[in-house]
Amino acid sequence: FRISSSLLLLCGGIGGFGYLWARQHEDNGVAPALLVVDSGIQKRGENVSLSSALKRTVDRSDTNKTDVSNSSSSSSLSLHLIEPDRYGLPSSSNIHRRRAFISSVNFRTKTPNWVAQHLTRRYLDEGWASDANRQKSRFRDDKQIPELFRAGLKDYYRSGYSRGHLAPAGDSKFNQQSLDETFLLSTNIVPQEMSMNGCDWLRLERMARGLTNKFDDVFIVSGPAYVPQYDYDDKHMVVKYQVIGPHQVAAPTHMFKVIVAENKGGKDRSISAFLMPNSPIKEHVPLYRYQVPLRELEKVTGLTFFPKIDRSSLVKDICVSPGCEFFQDQRIRQWRNFGKLKKADTVQELEDVWAACEKEGFGQEWERDMYRREFNKRFNTLKENKKN
Repeated sequence: FRISSSLLLLCGGIGGFGYLWARQHEDNGVAPALLVVDSGIQKRGENVSLSSALKRTVDRSDTNKTDVSNSSSSSSLSLHLIEPDRYGLPSSSNIHRRRAFISSVNFRTKTPNWVAQHLTRRYLDEGWASDANRQKSRFRDDKQIPELFRAGLKDYYRSGYSRGHLAPAGDSKFNQQSLDETFLLSTNIVPQEMSMNGCDWLRLERMARGLTNKFDDVFIVSGPAYVPQYDYDDKHMVVKYQVIGPHQVAAPTHMFKVIVAENKGGKDRSISAFLMPNSPIKEHVPLYRYQVPLRELEKVTGLTFFPKIDRSSLVKDICVSPGCEFFQDQRIRQWRNFGKLKKADTVQELEDVWAACEKEGFGQEWERDMYRREFNKRFNTLKENKKN
């Protein structure tokens, strides 16, 4: 699916991902206000304007034209005063309130525009102590979405994409119903590249959850983004993304997550915004490498994050203090290897990655079969490219 558009060109970052900035972290625990409220960021001790990289902004206001009333019958969110909307919602169209999250559904893309959460340590602890069982949950159509605009199970069948949660199932285990609601396709799921879902996006989810050990309240907004790139053949900016299945569900080019963490009364309020490519990620990099200025993310998505918070108070960066790193474990390493199989540039690199996969081991035989199929697919592609 290809849409020409006058959009932004953001160069640099890692491995050509674009729109990803690495910043020098400061020892005083306070990030420059430019990170959030200006169109510039602090990089290696200098104020760097984004205007030189920003060609044009994205206007995605067309995604919010259709309004419906709140269609969820669960209007009372009584899960220990969980308030995803305490500081306002990013947009006002097609709002659906669930027990553990609030989302806005895009009828054109058949995915959420965003999903908002509020996490506390008490809420998570009681969730882990409950008898809610993920094995009992099933991905399913959201019957509260009009059928014409609804994603279905068939859309994901053999699409090459996983059904990626925006509000993680692991954050929503207060009871079985709250857990089950995270598996609603149109309300909380987007087509997500499998290896990215299982490695760096998982690291980001775990980091956000871990902030409840350091802050009283953690507010999160996650969603899809459609970031333009320069087309060297056509000589202009374009947005290219795939649609899957009979309902043409949009697979975003990127995924975003905005986090505000604070103690009671707004004390120690900190914020970070992240943008991650929805594609295989070969290299392990610090999570702060995915940070972007909040203002620029709002331009790309057409959303206003936490509109009730005074922007002048958003000067502390989560990745400076208390820190946003989450290291790899075996599961993350395995999924990163899966991405490396997909992106191997040579047969030798492919064989080296397969050897690393074998050394790491596979939890189930079906996992080994899946990795082997990807190895064979990439091997044949590399051989064919070499012939040509």
